[in-house]
Amino acid sequence: MKMKSSLSIIISITLVMIILGGVGIILLSGQHLKNYVREHIMVSVVLDDNIKEVEIRQLEKILNASGYVKSSEYVTKEEAEKRLEQQLGIEFTKVLDFNPLMASIDLKLQPDYIQQDSITKIEKELLDFQGVEEVYYKKSLLESINENLRKITLILLAVSLLLFVISFTLINNTIRLSIYAQRFIINTMQIVGATDSFVRKPFVREGMFRGFIAGILASIVLVVVVYFLPEDFHNIVSIRDPYFLWLILALIVIAVAFSWFATYFAVSHYLRKQTTALYK
Repeated sequence: MKMKSSLSIIISITLVMIILGGVGIILLSGQHLKNYVREHIMVSVVLDDNIKEVEIRQLEKILNASGYVKSSEYVTKEEAEKRLEQQLGIEFTKVLDFNPLMASIDLKLQPDYIQQDSITKIEKELLDFQGVEEVYYKKSLLESINENLRKITLILLAVSLLLFVISFTLINNTIRLSIYAQRFIINTMQIVGATDSFVRKPFVREGMFRGFIAGILASIVLVVVVYFLPEDFHNIVSIRDPYFLWLILALIVIAVAFSWFATYFAVSHYLRKQTTALYK
C-alpha cells in the first residue's frame, strides 16, 4: 500500500515538473528567439565616395574590435547595385545612366545593444568617423520589435509565475493527502514520546527522495523531447545549451525543495492536532 502511495506521489510530482520544465523551455526558447531576431537587425554605415580603401579596412577593423558589433560586411557600390537590381528585377542604372548607391559597411550588433538608446549612442559614435556619410537602420521596425518582444516576455513571465504557483499547490495537496493517510502513525509516535523533529525526519527524508526521483524522471522526459525535436528547432533550444542544462538542474532542485516544504508543513500540521481531531 505504501509503495503504491509513493509511486502515485512520484508520478504526480513528475507530471507537474514536466509542465513546469516545459514552461522553462518556452522561456529559454523565447530568449534565444529574441536574440535571433535582434541579431538580424541590420545597421548600415554609409561611406563617402571619396573614402580610400585603406581607410575602409581600418574602419572595419575598429568596428569589429568594438564590443557592440557581432559581425560586419563591406558592400561596394557595385555589390549594392547588383543586390538592388535583384530586388527590383530591373537594371535601374541603365535608366539613370549612373549608379547613385554608395558603399557601406553593414553591421549586425550584439543583441544587448539592440535598444533605441544604445543604437542612438552608436550612431553618434559612427558619424564621428572620417568618411562616414550616414548611419541607416529601420527605426520604426526596431521600436516595433522591441515593443512586441517586451509584451511577449511579460506574458510568458506572468504565465510562468501562475504555473509555478499551481505546480506548488498541486504538489502540496498531493503530499498532504499522503500524510493525512499516516496521521495516526504520527500521533502514535508522539504518544510514545518521540520529539517533533524525530517524527518529521523520516517523512521529510522520504519526501525529498520522492522529489528527487520525480525531478530526475521529469528531466529525462524533457531531454528526450528536446533531443527529438525537428532540426529547425535546435537553433532555438538544444540539449547542448548550457542554459538548458541549468534548467534541468533547477528542475531537480525545485522538485526536492517543493517536496521538502510540503512534507515538513504537512507533518507539522498533524503534530499540532489533538488525537480527537484526527478523526474529523
